Amino acid sequence: MISTLSSEPCDAVLSIRSSSLRIYALRLSISFKNRSAMSTHEPSLIPPWSTLAILRPALRKKQDDYARYALHLGSVVRRDVSCPDAYKKPSTFFALTFLSEAIRDLFREVNDGLCGRPGHRSLQLQTPFGGGKTHTLVSLYHWAQPVGRWRQTYGLPKRPKKLRCVVLSGVDFDPIEGRHLQEGPQTRTLWGALAWSVGGEKAWERVRVHDERRIAPGGELLQDLLKGPPLLLLLDELLLYIEKCQGVSLEQSNFGRQNLLFLQTLTEVIRTLPHHVLVYSLQSTSQEAAQSETLLASLQTLVGRLDVRREPFKGVHFAEILRRHLFSKCPSAEEIEPIADAYAEALRQTLLCADHSEAGRRQAEKQANLLKEAIFSTYPFHPDLIALLSVQWKSIPSYQQTRGALRILSVALQCLQEQPYGLIGVGDLPLEEADVWRVCFAQLGLEEAEQTSFFADQGVVDEMTEWVSQEVELVSALPLPRRIATSLFLHSFGTQGGRTTSRLLCEQACPGVPPLTVQHIWERLRRHLGYIHHTADGFVWAVDPNLNRWLFEEGETFDEDTLLACARGFLTWEEEGALSLCLWPHGSQEIHDKAALQMVYLPVNLEGADRVSQDLCREWLLRVGHTSRIFRNALFFAVPRLSVWEQMLPLLRLCLAARRLSQHPSIRGNREEDLRVLKERIDEITLRLTQLSRQLYERIWVPVCGGESEEDVAFESVDVSQMKLTQTSTQARYIEALVRSYRLCERLQPERLVALFWDDGLPGRREDFVSLPSLRKAFSSYLHFPRLLSERVLVDAIKEGLLVKLFGYRENVLFEGDVPVDGPGCWGVVPPKLSWREETLLFSHKAAKRFPLLFDEPSHPPQKESLTTSSSQALDVGMVLTLDVTQLKHASSLLSLLSRKVSGVQLRVELSMEQPDAISRRWLTLEVKEPLEELGVGVELIEATDDEKAR
Repeated sequence: MISTLSSEPCDAVLSIRSSSLRIYALRLSISFKNRSAMSTHEPSLIPPWSTLAILRPALRKKQDDYARYALHLGSVVRRDVSCPDAYKKPSTFFALTFLSEAIRDLFREVNDGLCGRPGHRSLQLQTPFGGGKTHTLVSLYHWAQPVGRWRQTYGLPKRPKKLRCVVLSGVDFDPIEGRHLQEGPQTRTLWGALAWSVGGEKAWERVRVHDERRIAPGGELLQDLLKGPPLLLLLDELLLYIEKCQGVSLEQSNFGRQNLLFLQTLTEVIRTLPHHVLVYSLQSTSQEAAQSETLLASLQTLVGRLDVRREPFKGVHFAEILRRHLFSKCPSAEEIEPIADAYAEALRQTLLCADHSEAGRRQAEKQANLLKEAIFSTYPFHPDLIALLSVQWKSIPSYQQTRGALRILSVALQCLQEQPYGLIGVGDLPLEEADVWRVCFAQLGLEEAEQTSFFADQGVVDEMTEWVSQEVELVSALPLPRRIATSLFLHSFGTQGGRTTSRLLCEQACPGVPPLTVQHIWERLRRHLGYIHHTADGFVWAVDPNLNRWLFEEGETFDEDTLLACARGFLTWEEEGALSLCLWPHGSQEIHDKAALQMVYLPVNLEGADRVSQDLCREWLLRVGHTSRIFRNALFFAVPRLSVWEQMLPLLRLCLAARRLSQHPSIRGNREEDLRVLKERIDEITLRLTQLSRQLYERIWVPVCGGESEEDVAFESVDVSQMKLTQTSTQARYIEALVRSYRLCERLQPERLVALFWDDGLPGRREDFVSLPSLRKAFSSYLHFPRLLSERVLVDAIKEGLLVKLFGYRENVLFEGDVPVDGPGCWGVVPPKLSWREETLLFSHKAAKRFPLLFDEPSHPPQKESLTTSSSQALDVGMVLTLDVTQLKHASSLLSLLSRKVSGVQLRVELSMEQPDAISRRWLTLEVKEPLEELGVGVELIEATDDEKAR
């Protein structure tokens, strides 16, 4: 008995050891990029199966003749050209044959009967379809031939002298024409062929009339014909022949009935002859037996009461039979041991992941030891694959067991020669290859609808494999989604079809593959495969669509506008704050022209590269419909990541489909379990869409002045995903990212106001006055102005400037032309609340000197220099920066701002270090100085002076 290994107790395992080969190690390294979802695992040394088990030359060259697995007894006897040479010669035939203890017992029993010893004379071979009946009969035929010293080589008994061997195969006889015997007459019946074979023309004449009239001879005639030296009579595939003969009518009978009577008489006669043995098989295929159940029952009743049944090959021999046919050399037990240890340890770790208790540990050790012993018996095949082919599938009517398994594995192995698998498991069968799935589907007897459903799920598996390629390296060598899906699909057929999650995960245990990885992939697969169902026996593949498939088909009915409308719900900001949202405008007129900061989400279906998108943003920035935009410095543009949007699209379809199906009457009324699952799926999909919506717009384009003119617009990019932010909401993250990248000011120096409005000579002032509304408007309008987080930043800067007397403040100022006529102003006085009326001014020291009667000049003008100089005045200054390495990143942003303002900015950096003994001069040269010089940076190493060393 062969059993699959799982987390449940399993005591029955294979126990055959194999013979010899050398191991060549191949490293399979698996690393994980998404460590939150998958645990790390050490790389594993896995010897590829193809370097230990050597395929037969025809298989290696992909020239195997699959017809050789369909053996016919008659073609061997006639030595037909179509019959492979390996079957015609006894020595080569027995080299391919695994002589189990059961078949050796059969040879001894046949030999004893032929020698006249007590025992059974009529033996019926009973094995599953394709289980070796014809192979056993061919073995007996070769053994019965007079020539050959090879019997001693394989430990077979000597044949009796003067042994006669007669072969009758139902495949060779036509119900109407009969068969033309070699060097003999045209016979219409089995008894005519038997008579000619045992007695030549003389015996043939005695049954000529019986043959012509198709009437079975009596027992005495048969006994008289068969008398003589020992006779081995081999009959093969009789059921199909008799079924055909039933269509030939005779007087008061039919030809099929006469054949039944002949077989009954023959078994009775053989029992009376001391040196004669009959070995026969009935059905050729299990479909035959199923379709001719009544006929088979009649046969068993007529001939089975006098015979005994023998099973020459049992399940424990299955793996060895496969290896004899498929491989020219197999490794020794010593060479298999490290592979068995590795897979046993992988299974142990998988089981311990599910149960860490002491009982779980003992169970894991037991299962690991069972797997290790089984691998010695089945290498290079995983024990689970052998169990599937030899036990689970043998109840399938169309499956030919040994013959079918050989055909499936022969085409599969040709495709897997280059794959570095340690063992070949169920999930490793490459069903994506046309030759493999055709053979496999034929053996499973799948109808067209079932094949269509299978290929529909293969598209899901392909998409899942692409997803895993972003998580696991070398996914082409270890296609985990395909392995899991294939294993589940193939385990769904035959006896006890289906797999529980624990068994499925245990069957995927492989060295170098973390159990949590397999579990994570399985959880995703079960939510996407469209034809798996959960039953009392576990998960099983079926032709009927499941809830996943319903969701997929329902999701395909939604158009693009519906998907975009659904996405809006996940992208719209619920909280209010300093930054407002304009989502997917169709034109510039939909982007308001106000002083408030605004984030514009570019459409996800916008075609073209960044350059095209920036051209559109530039157009929206400069215009509002057909008029010029005023508040240009208040806009930011969020750029979508198309890779994230592609992930969102199928989820949006699923979300809409799940919501619709949850309201369907059939679901709500009769499918409570489906309704519960739907609600869970809606929650899961909503959570995932919320996460993806935050990742969709993580790149911000900040408009800047790209030249002398305000119409010359460029864009600087801020990548939010590359920043370690503390905020959680979308709006707060944008604000934090813009502040930290110095694109948004939380604080404004009052000197900056002086520089912008009086030193730079910019618009928005009258001579040396500026109104507060003009000042506020300028910060939201001009791209070379700093962007302020809120009006409070400007208020604080004005109050601070008033306090240190950088400028003055006056409300309700009246002008005659450009001359103020209402005064005086005030210095150093900070009003409790600023007035934002047009008559409220800030005025400079120059204004106080020009109009001494209107403004009181401050007694102590501030000595602070303005931040910039006017365009007509040259400034010859430098800067000395003192900062540590942690401040360098932020300082670089400010220095970049300086380099955009003036040309020729150069930095001279003097680097001093504490604890210089921690590094050597050579290390500093190789690791720091030379790489900097490769970037074009001039570097000079400065030796410390004696005083500096002393300090």
